[in-house]
Amino acid sequence: MALKKAPEVWRGSIEGQYGTWDTKRTELDVGGPLNEAGTIRGRIVGAYQDGNNMVDAVDNENSVAYGTVSVDVTEQTTATFTISHLERDITPFNGLPTYADGSLIDLDRSTYTGADWNQFDNEVTDYLAEVEHKFEDGGHARVAMRYSDRHADFLYGWAGSAADQNGNVNGIRWIGRDFDEQSLALDAFVSKPFMLFGQEHNVLLGADYRKIDTTLLSASGMIAGTHNLYDWDASSIAEPTVNYTGQTDSDQRQTGVYGQLRIKPIDRVTLIGGGRVSWYDSSTENLLTGATQDEIKIDGHFTPYLGAVVDLTDQISAYASYTEIFQPQTYFDASGDLLDPRQGDQYEVGFKGEFFGGALNGTVAYFHLTDKNRAQQDTNGDYVALGEVEARGVEMEVAGELLPNWQLQAGYTYTETEYVNGSGAGSVFSPYTPEHQVQIWTDYTFREADAWWDGLSIGGGVKIYSDFSAVSGSTTIEAPGYEVVDLQLGYEFNENFSAKLRVNNLFDQKYYARVGSTSVFNFYGEERNAMLSLKAKF
Repeated sequence: MALKKAPEVWRGSIEGQYGTWDTKRTELDVGGPLNEAGTIRGRIVGAYQDGNNMVDAVDNENSVAYGTVSVDVTEQTTATFTISHLERDITPFNGLPTYADGSLIDLDRSTYTGADWNQFDNEVTDYLAEVEHKFEDGGHARVAMRYSDRHADFLYGWAGSAADQNGNVNGIRWIGRDFDEQSLALDAFVSKPFMLFGQEHNVLLGADYRKIDTTLLSASGMIAGTHNLYDWDASSIAEPTVNYTGQTDSDQRQTGVYGQLRIKPIDRVTLIGGGRVSWYDSSTENLLTGATQDEIKIDGHFTPYLGAVVDLTDQISAYASYTEIFQPQTYFDASGDLLDPRQGDQYEVGFKGEFFGGALNGTVAYFHLTDKNRAQQDTNGDYVALGEVEARGVEMEVAGELLPNWQLQAGYTYTETEYVNGSGAGSVFSPYTPEHQVQIWTDYTFREADAWWDGLSIGGGVKIYSDFSAVSGSTTIEAPGYEVVDLQLGYEFNENFSAKLRVNNLFDQKYYARVGSTSVFNFYGEERNAMLSLKAKF
């Protein structure tokens, strides 16, 4: 989470938005010094959004309140305290089924395959504190703490099978969860530059600790009956009596020490080496029996990182990096056990360029990733750990100012994903990652003093995706590629007041944005929609 800091001078903004599906959003952001010397500063941010969706019965209500105070203890030392609270009230939708052979069904994009009792409630409160000290030699040190209290309570149903040729599905599969989590995270590090052989180098040393306590109550089932996709009656589905047959309490502890060394053997070369040693253990107790049903213990796991940057010219650099992956997870399987940590490795090589005095930046890179135990949701709504998977590809991007007032961002990504071993070896594992992706966005702002069009901006973009697919059991679900065009108009009435109109999917392209399995996780992309924003700064 990137935190908004309290500003050194008073400033603020208020923004209102209204758009398709009766979507409404308001946001207030204000902050500044709280004493005459400016050594105490504060900021408050609040936002509320409510609206429906192109899918019938789906709605989303979100609100967030955020407050932060920074205190300059000395000229070099600042303490910051923050509280953030988020609430969400959502009617969830898990996507459409396919035909039994995996063929996608041509349906109205408003088609809903859930019940009118579908609900998802979520609250998250974060308390953060940090102290940062800046050394006169350019180094700095930081100690930070975050305590989080999270709760989620949900119950929802979806189509229980693939559809026959008449659009009938058999049964409604449902899942219910009551989830509570309290976590504490601590982190401390010091970063210091040093001189050696006429070059400046840097060393960083740190340690962290994380403790997570989770209580999970879970239930799932199937409601018998036949339902038709072309005449779905969400109110006819009886709400199940939820008996939490799975009740677990999980404790996770993770401690680590880490370091990084940056050295410059010559002026145009930077070598980076580092790593982390982790100690991790978790224990899951069955609350119904009192027995410990699952334990994970990992001692002294070393995760290395290596990198190099070579300045080929004053504008272009080449780089390479390698790192291993070790990431404990917070997802639970159908038995209430924590999934094992994700493990793997990743390397990347590429070039970065900065042109026209930094106005335009470009990158090209090749990446290769292997990953084991990645969490993925199955057709029962439970999480499972994937076997070893592999992703590799090429990314190219250019972003910045082509000419004064003319901005451009363009990118191309080629990606291959596949299972490396097991029964699905060679098949695609990512159900919404096409091999080819092209995204282009450009906008131009007119500037001419005293002209009515001064401050007018026109922007537009296109997203192009090639065919993609997913494997569900022995069935392959294939989705065609698509192109989507977006448009944006803006106007700055003065330096404090502006308006913006965004139109997404301008030509109302109908397409599947994700596919998953024969009964669930197949989603249409959004139909044409618009959002009008008004923003005032003070």
